[in-house]
Amino acid sequence: MSLLLTHGLNLLATLQESTGADKTFWFPEQASTIAESIDDVFYFIYWVSVISFVLVIGATVLFAWRYRSQEGKRAIKTSTHDNTLEVTWTLIPTALVAVMFWVGFKGFLDLRSAPENAYEVQVTGFQWAWAFTYPNGFESNELHVPADRPVRLLMTSTDVLHSLFIPAFRVKQDVVPGRYTSLWFEANRPGVFDLFCTEYCGTSHSGMITKTVVHEDQAAFEAWLTEASNVVDTLPPIEAGLYTYEKKGCTQCHLPTKEWKLAPGFGIVSEAIATGGSVEFEDGTAPLVPDENYLRESILNPNAKIRAGAAGQRMPAYQGRLKESEINGLIAWIKSLHAAQ
Repeated sequence: MSLLLTHGLNLLATLQESTGADKTFWFPEQASTIAESIDDVFYFIYWVSVISFVLVIGATVLFAWRYRSQEGKRAIKTSTHDNTLEVTWTLIPTALVAVMFWVGFKGFLDLRSAPENAYEVQVTGFQWAWAFTYPNGFESNELHVPADRPVRLLMTSTDVLHSLFIPAFRVKQDVVPGRYTSLWFEANRPGVFDLFCTEYCGTSHSGMITKTVVHEDQAAFEAWLTEASNVVDTLPPIEAGLYTYEKKGCTQCHLPTKEWKLAPGFGIVSEAIATGGSVEFEDGTAPLVPDENYLRESILNPNAKIRAGAAGQRMPAYQGRLKESEINGLIAWIKSLHAAQ
């Protein structure tokens, strides 16, 4: 219950923090080309529902009062039948529902077919973070896109069902393990917008939040991508490791101290490496004195050796998802933590 409450408060904060002139009570600002049409459909259905509710409840109260049981009056059976009234209250709702179906179905089809010139970003959801991979192979934990260009997200999950939702763009799609789903949008203004997982996916579901950064134009986006793709290679190993730790979703489960979060803190293994201590494993395998090879294997194939006390905690494999400079940086940074404690 607390997780659902936290997630609800996060969504409410999105509405309250939005400052766009087109923000409404129900929605944040309209930051994509399809947002206005989706809002129009919502408000059409909303006001039809409100008016229908008032008419039905109002008529019910009126007739209940007017034809209530009264002393000295008794009910009289009548065969009065008004065909015009019955046709009216049948045709009007039918027409309204037909309009709702048509605009909703047309919008659904439009959102299923991305334009041919759409820029494609691959998305991987995992407990509990997002990974966005661009055509040049660079991966980030925030989604970056250019303004005024269609973007298609090709999405899958490594573990359980997730759901990607960007409220300001009015787009949402389930992210399913073992298959691909997709959505597309075209951001119409630069800015930073919240991106949520809206499918309960485990303990830290409510923390599976990141940002969508919309750059001013294609040139600004390409400049960011070039710089971001090479940032780890320009940093000293320890700084590169810290950067990777913060950008690859490690913070969701691992603290840089000896405390446990959802998994062992990196300070534990750092101390073991520095002092020659050993690591015990869940399956009863003989304790191991950790070294750089152990760290590397734990990053690339975390299920090869599961640490005692960590059973049931799923860590995604980073094989093929990290560059050598990122792996080397992580190892150097983890080793340095003992000296900093």
